[in-house]
Amino acid sequence: MFFRTTRHPHRSRSDRMGPVFVAGTCFSPAKNRCHPINCTCFFISFLLFSFLFSPLVHGNGDTRDLKAEMLGLAQQGDAEAQFSLALMYEEGRVVEPDSQKAVYWLSKAAQQNLPIACLYLGMKFEFGNGVQQNINDAEKLYEQAAVEGWAMAQYLLAMLLLDKRSMTNRIDAGAWLKLASEQGYPQAEEKYMEIKRALTEHERTLLSRRYEQYAGWINNRSSGTN
Repeated sequence: MFFRTTRHPHRSRSDRMGPVFVAGTCFSPAKNRCHPINCTCFFISFLLFSFLFSPLVHGNGDTRDLKAEMLGLAQQGDAEAQFSLALMYEEGRVVEPDSQKAVYWLSKAAQQNLPIACLYLGMKFEFGNGVQQNINDAEKLYEQAAVEGWAMAQYLLAMLLLDKRSMTNRIDAGAWLKLASEQGYPQAEEKYMEIKRALTEHERTLLSRRYEQYAGWINNRSSGTN
């Protein structure tokens, strides 16, 4: 796996100003909340550059060769190549920028459960960046990456669940936040404790069970069992 986390690629919800990076956080006014960025989270363009010109890509440095090889791998079903090709189109590296092709290849990679593709595409759907805004799709994509153990996806999924303002979703969000906090994701522990303090003893028991359920899913995925 080449990527563990990424910065927000989105702008904002269609009727809001874009996010602002301040003191290690990505603030989205649309949600009136901060999306913290892990200390290991670098700009995705840097990750893209490092990946695209890694030993995976052979050739003499001709960008046409790079495009042809990446396209060939993507068409053969290589999920990481599909993701990289999507970012090439997204950022206009090597190829002309094309948002539709970027979304197409992101979707292909996400269909294969590549966590970084699910996370990136999920953020697009949450904030309507290059796609029709769809919170339900964003939630599903975050969950795909969350069950693979991605702390950032766990945190963002929890934030969407909290927006629904039901006790069931609050318990679910608490479970994902606890998982994210165990990986040291910024603010996850604080928000988890905030939720836990507001729960009854019975609800805390339900949260504990939900946490164990999600942790089991992640362990099963990592061990290759169903």
